Amino acid sequence: MSPASEAGCPVEHPVGAVDAAALYGSDAVVDLLREADVVLAVDVVDLPALLLERGRGPRAERSAEPRAHAAVVDLSYGDLGLRSWSNALAAPLERSVQLLADPLLGLSHLTDALRKYVDDVAAGTRRDGVRRHVSVLRARHSTAVAKRWDDAPISPARLVAETWRAVEDVDHLLCLRNTRTWPEGVWQFPGAGSYLGHSGGGGVGYGPGALVGGALAARDQGRLGVGIIGDGDLLMAAGALWTAVHYRVPMLVVINDNSSFHNDEPHQAEVARHRGRPPENSWIGMRITDPPIDLAALARSYGCWATGPVSDPARLGPALDEAVARARAGEVAVVHVRTAPR
Repeated sequence: MSPASEAGCPVEHPVGAVDAAALYGSDAVVDLLREADVVLAVDVVDLPALLLERGRGPRAERSAEPRAHAAVVDLSYGDLGLRSWSNALAAPLERSVQLLADPLLGLSHLTDALRKYVDDVAAGTRRDGVRRHVSVLRARHSTAVAKRWDDAPISPARLVAETWRAVEDVDHLLCLRNTRTWPEGVWQFPGAGSYLGHSGGGGVGYGPGALVGGALAARDQGRLGVGIIGDGDLLMAAGALWTAVHYRVPMLVVINDNSSFHNDEPHQAEVARHRGRPPENSWIGMRITDPPIDLAALARSYGCWATGPVSDPARLGPALDEAVARARAGEVAVVHVRTAPR
């Protein structure tokens, strides 16, 4: 269950083994899933991507497929979105039970049905085991963020942590985030309705419009729209910033500028190796340099308040604090941050 789900699980839940990297072969979550007797997938869009081994070669990811006798229960509207196997990218995952239902309604009925079992000794023992696993996982998350805290260029983990610190006491909606470099356990999603979600297909250019649309809805609820957006994503539709200013949609925009469409660089290198071509050319058509773009200046040209580029880690916190104050005062506030690719 992801924070973007209608039934999103709080990050601080005592047995909440949240790890975005699970979708990309995280050993910690893979091991937990492989030990499971039952996997209850609530509002999971792509269950095969979570549970089955994917890819070949050095980037192949471990299968998290549960043990042979384990039950997989899928509680979602997922089957309504399938029109063919090609649409689902593969043959559907075999499931023990398919509960075609609204996630919140389905969870409510499941909770009522299972309530009499919560004091069972065996169930309590399993919960204790998951809690121990979660403690180890959270310590690992904290260590990973701290290890790169003073990096320059600024690490994506610090970018997220500093942004969270700046908005944690503000009623906000996270409309957009960096997905593959997201440090789990830092941003404390309280549950459903705290995160808008992502494009679903990883398409570049989704972010600007989604951020403005989410911030518009947040404004009408008395909340602040917040988004962490990549430089390449923003450049696909930067005019959305003008739209936000024109329609008086306050929001905090943090630009995660790694000066590249970097999600594709490792992929280009892998394809090059597979085809016997030089992987050193993987940056061609991907890097956004020579000249570097002053995205803060671009934002100001659209009428935003903007600061940056911020390259010094020590300047990041103060820049974000000022931006939050500006956004809460009704402005579109942009912080342009130079970051490391990973």
